[in-house]
Amino acid sequence: MKFGDTDFLFADGGKEGQFLNHIIRVAFEAGVDAEFDYLVADKFWPLAVGQRVEAPFGKGNKIQKGFCVEIVSDLSDKQTSNRKLKAISTVLDKEPLLDSSQMELARWISS
Repeated sequence: MKFGDTDFLFADGGKEGQFLNHIIRVAFEAGVDAEFDYLVADKFWPLAVGQRVEAPFGKGNKIQKGFCVEIVSDLSDKQTSNRKLKAISTVLDKEPLLDSSQMELARWISS
């Protein structure tokens, strides 16, 4: 399935009837030293940096917990390239667990 110029990894975005209009960057708790982009359904929006999410990860799409570390864009943004993205499964927190200064400290420590 295509939305604009973006291919979805799952034809219906993983959940039938959802509109996937936003992209966030997620750092997983699983000890992976990288960040990954995920689609976010409108029903989970707005999402803030510092909130925890669950998302399918890896070839087996095992559900993993991670932190939203950046709001990348929305799909109406012309900078969105042709790439396959998975969608987050759920948002775990109503409010961010980490504020912007804590996220900045975490990034500094990880670098």
